[in-house]
Amino acid sequence: MAAKPSVADLLGGSLKVSRITIEELCSQRLAAMTDAERAEFDEALASARLAIEVDEKVREDRWADGVAECPGAWETGGHGSD
Repeated sequence: MAAKPSVADLLGGSLKVSRITIEELCSQRLAAMTDAERAEFDEALASARLAIEVDEKVREDRWADGVAECPGAWETGGHGSD
């Protein structure tokens, strides 16, 4: 069985590694979008942010009413699903 080619081999024998920050990557991707793509992205981002805010508010209210787990239980896996 032949050896599996490396990524460098698949890229023509050289592999140039560069580092980029997440902010730079986001800026590049947003700049490459068409106006229609950007509008769709902005709408999806606003919807996602609203969903997160609603979820946080519901969990805060349930915790305050004593009908939910301790704050942070979902993040730590202690949500009672086991």
